[in-house]
Amino acid sequence: MTLRYRDLGEITVERDGVPVPVAGGKLRTVLGMLLVHPNRPVSPDALVEALWSDAAPAGAQSTLESHVFRLRKALEPDRVRGAASQVLAHDPAGYRLLTASAEVDSLRFARLAREADDLLTAGRSALLVTAEALGLWRGRPLGELADEPWAEAAVARLTELHGQVRERHVDALLAEGDPEAALLELESALRDHPLSERLWAQRMLADHRAGRPDRALADFTRARTLLLDELGVEPGRELRDLHARLLAEDPTLAGPRRVAAPTVDVRLPPRRTLLGRDAELDRLTALVTESALVTVVGPAGCGKTGLAVEVARAAAPAFPDGVRFVDLTAARAPEQVLDAVRAAVGLAVPATDAVRAHLLGLRMLLVLDNCEQVLDAAADLAETLLADGAATTLLATSREALDVPGEAVVALAPLPLPDPDDPEVAAAPAVRLFAERARVADSARAPDSAEVIARICRAVDGLPLAIELAAARTRAFALPEILDQVTTDPSGLAAVGRAHRGDHHRTLREAVAQSVALLGPDEAALHAAVSVVPGPFTVGVAGALAGLPADRAEDAVAGLVHRSLLSPLGPLRVGGPSRFAQLATVRGHATHVAADPDGLHLRRDRWVARLAAELPRLGSPAETAWFARLDDDLAALRATLVHTLVDRPSAVGVAVVGRVAQYLYHRGLSLEARHRLERAVALELGEPLDRALALLGLAGFRGLAGDGSPDLVAAAVRAVEPGSGAPELVDRLAVVAGTLAAGIGAAAVAPALAALRTVAAPDALPLAVAALLAGETPGSAAEVFARGAAVDDHFTCWVAAVVAAADALRAGRTDEGLRWTERLLEAHRAHGVVEAPFLLELRAGLTAQAGRAREAVTLFGAAHAHLTRAGIGWPHTDWAPPLLAAARAALPESAADAAWATGARMRLTDL
Repeated sequence: MTLRYRDLGEITVERDGVPVPVAGGKLRTVLGMLLVHPNRPVSPDALVEALWSDAAPAGAQSTLESHVFRLRKALEPDRVRGAASQVLAHDPAGYRLLTASAEVDSLRFARLAREADDLLTAGRSALLVTAEALGLWRGRPLGELADEPWAEAAVARLTELHGQVRERHVDALLAEGDPEAALLELESALRDHPLSERLWAQRMLADHRAGRPDRALADFTRARTLLLDELGVEPGRELRDLHARLLAEDPTLAGPRRVAAPTVDVRLPPRRTLLGRDAELDRLTALVTESALVTVVGPAGCGKTGLAVEVARAAAPAFPDGVRFVDLTAARAPEQVLDAVRAAVGLAVPATDAVRAHLLGLRMLLVLDNCEQVLDAAADLAETLLADGAATTLLATSREALDVPGEAVVALAPLPLPDPDDPEVAAAPAVRLFAERARVADSARAPDSAEVIARICRAVDGLPLAIELAAARTRAFALPEILDQVTTDPSGLAAVGRAHRGDHHRTLREAVAQSVALLGPDEAALHAAVSVVPGPFTVGVAGALAGLPADRAEDAVAGLVHRSLLSPLGPLRVGGPSRFAQLATVRGHATHVAADPDGLHLRRDRWVARLAAELPRLGSPAETAWFARLDDDLAALRATLVHTLVDRPSAVGVAVVGRVAQYLYHRGLSLEARHRLERAVALELGEPLDRALALLGLAGFRGLAGDGSPDLVAAAVRAVEPGSGAPELVDRLAVVAGTLAAGIGAAAVAPALAALRTVAAPDALPLAVAALLAGETPGSAAEVFARGAAVDDHFTCWVAAVVAAADALRAGRTDEGLRWTERLLEAHRAHGVVEAPFLLELRAGLTAQAGRAREAVTLFGAAHAHLTRAGIGWPHTDWAPPLLAAARAALPESAADAAWATGARMRLTDL
């Protein structure tokens, strides 16, 4: 991920070339303050003063933390939960924006200004440097924030530096022998700074060198008149001396004659539109002028060739001896690689040494395209051509690196996946690419549904080639049909008509097959095996599917990543295992080559069943670690549930879903969990305890939705041996008792409580939890909380805190209730809970009681969204509507609506 901060003008941010929305003046103020002090700590007090001056509200520090959190989330949305931020750090000294000088326009501008000074001092051309610097300037630094007290010094410094760079640019133009261009620059510069004697001196010299000596003398007269009228002073020594030399026709003022820049011989394929690759283009263009070998790696169809061609075109001025494109698509033998290079550089002698000798002194750029199928030959040639003294630069594209010493490797990912619900989705690079290729395919039927296009782009993982091939089908199919086709098997996309661009791109499946053909046995086996996991997976499940021991599975995964057949996703959390995923197009190929797909599904389902069977006691410390393991391989879990409950129903699905239902609830997948439980119960399969757990899980979810079925509890108890004390059954009966009481009233709890008392010891903690939830032991929430805390049972503590907070709300003990919700929030964060409808509703009601109307409406909006996602009716409590109405009445209608909308987007981590 590459961030770019544009602060020379209104502040904007780009991530990998795509604009990042930084909404709200407060967030821009925080970002502006951090940009003024990059890589240095900014104290919270300084940020509070910048945000509110002398009118900081109560709780300003807390509000600041909220703004910083939102800014960090905008800048680093994919940060692993719990991992240290790589962008916006916090330490005892304050907040620190971590960035490189190349990522911040103002820092790049200052660096280029210093570089221009050094070049001019050394008598070298600074024109390209000053032009690049001025190209960064978009207006007054920091835009709307420029007049803030904390910004004034930085803005003044940058503004002064801008004036100096303009002067250096004019000096560079004059040094290059281009006085006409210098005069154009001076016209604008003098309009902004009419009293600058330095600019007037440059104008006099430019007019003189342009062959207009009379105008040069007139320039002096105009400057003298202006200085006398405005400042009452005569021109300084520099102007007077230059005037005297002009009058004396000093021959040394003539300056250099302009020499036409040599034309660089560029031989590249035709230009194609490049979208969403600005950051990569800038990075690679700079890199090829610094490194002798740059290799762009990435999966088939990610756009390596198109990017390399545009990089070569942009970097051409730095290679006076030419730019050549070497297409290695058809090469299969070492001599064919050499032949392709010889043909590109126009050399007849068929010898590597002759090619190296020919290129030895040439400042040339060679683009070696599609090196993967002749990797060894391409690597050997690169080492030979880049031996000591070579001036030629190589830009290679390949699905894996050449592994040559000194090689700079740049991994190219697919385009960012567009969000179909984003109102600006039509501007997403992937969507624009599809729309443009569709217009080429059939201008009369240009597609107009950006949302469906976005879904198509997501189905092909943002792979540019797949997007282009899908867009070419718009002449024959409607967008929904294309979406169905790519969702079914994106690897089957094929070029049509003249869109055919070579055999390796005829179909995506064949393009992937070229890479797979080069794999070893373990890598090939693992490539096919993980096709039954439609999402991220760990090495553990990959090894089990491929039948490989851990060390060989790790090697095979590393090899597939190296060959761009697996995407590394990193761990979900600090200390967690790394995860990997196949692109949909790669998975499509793997599915077609899998020798025993039924056997692979069976291996996956058995692996998931073993993990589910390790179900810890509800609320135990081990449960958090078990939840984390389910998080790591959630894609495998969900695939198994679909396969064993829908596609090929079996007892495995019943056993798994009953054990993971609570996990799915905590991860915000309640509707999915209920749907799977309904299916499991209807199947009437599995062992007695497995059926009982599925029945209890379904009873619990129905209870949350207000349509509980006590008969399910009775059926669950009948499914097991009388008097069974199975921990799983005891725990789930306690949960069901509580959810039935909360959803449809205490009267419905009797069957669950009766069943629980037959299988649990009289003093069992689950029995105390159930009684508390059923309202049988009013006022004992603190006692139950203490019992749970004593044995580190976070579920018991959670239930007790909910009951205690609700009791405090009803009794009007607002501060006490808020303290209980703080404990709840802390526990949820510690255990990775992402949905918390009851906590949010409680917190909303308590903040409404406390008179914090805006916060209350926001939290009610969040509670409504969380309850709806969980399939629970809104409002869940009888006290919520009047408290919400009172909070809304305390706000202007527009403010209340805005707060509700903000809450609807809120996740638990935002609280």
